[in-house]
Amino acid sequence: MAEPRKVSSSGPDQNLRRERSFPFCGRLIALPTSSVLRPADSDLNLDDQVSIDFPGMPDSIELNRSTNYFVLPNFLLPDGVHQYKHTEPLQIPFSFRLHAFDQEFCPQGALTLLKVAARLHAFVLPIKAGQGEVEVNAQVPPETSPSGHEASQERQAASSAGSLSIEQSGGEQVNAPVTCRLEIFLSAKDGIGICCNGYVRDVGVKLHGPWLRGPGTGYNLPSAGDFSFTFIHRPGHGNSFNFKSSDPGAQLGQQPQAYAGVVKAGLYNTRSLVKVANYRGFS
Repeated sequence: MAEPRKVSSSGPDQNLRRERSFPFCGRLIALPTSSVLRPADSDLNLDDQVSIDFPGMPDSIELNRSTNYFVLPNFLLPDGVHQYKHTEPLQIPFSFRLHAFDQEFCPQGALTLLKVAARLHAFVLPIKAGQGEVEVNAQVPPETSPSGHEASQERQAASSAGSLSIEQSGGEQVNAPVTCRLEIFLSAKDGIGICCNGYVRDVGVKLHGPWLRGPGTGYNLPSAGDFSFTFIHRPGHGNSFNFKSSDPGAQLGQQPQAYAGVVKAGLYNTRSLVKVANYRGFS
C-alpha cells in the first residue's frame, strides 16, 4: 500500500479549503450561534466558521421547483377550476470529489477526506450541549405462551400495552441540525446568484481505494471520496429552541419568504431577507 505524504496539521482547520478555490467554487457553511436582530444578513462575516469549501463545481446544477393546485372538475368545465395550493421548496443537489493527494485541498491527505465526511454527516444531526445521557425506560408486559389465534391476539395486546419513556438527564438543550448557508455563484455582491440560508436534508459519502496505510497507526484510509448533499432553501430558517433576541422589541416569529419578485430580481441570492439570526451552531 502507498503511504500518503505527511503534512503538518498545525494551524486551524475550521475551513477545509484550498485558498485558490474560494470563493470561486462555493462553500457550505454551518451558521454560528446567534440571537441578534440584523438589518441584513448579506454582510455577515463567515470566514472563520465551520464550512466545507468545494474544490470545484459539478458539471451541472439542477434548479427544479413545482407548484400544486386544487383541481375541481366539472362536467360544464372540461379543464376544471384550478386553485393555487402551494409551491414546493427549492431543493439544490450538489456533489464534488476529493483526492487524498490533492495537496492544496487535502493538506492532511486521507485524514482530510475523513474530516469532510464527518463534517457533512454532522450537518444533518441534532446538536446537544454537554455530554448528558438520554435515558430510555421500556416496560413491556411478560409474554404468555398460548397457541393459535389467542396467542396472536395476546401479542398484539401486549405490544399496545407496553410503554416507552425517554428522559434527558443533565438539563442540556437539544437543538435541530445546524442552519446552513450555501454559496455557489454570484454575479455581484447583491446581484443575481445562489447564496442563501436553509438546511441540509440528506448527505452521501462514498470513499474509494486503493486503501492507504499510515501515517502512524492509521490503516485502510481512503485515497479519494465522492461527497453529495441536498440543500433546502429557506431564508428564515432557524434551529435554536432557546432564542432570546438582544432586541426586546424583535418579532421572533418573522418568517421571511422569497416571493416571485425577489427570485425574479436575484434568483436565489436571498441573504438580505434574513432579519432574525435564530441559530445554534456547533460551539
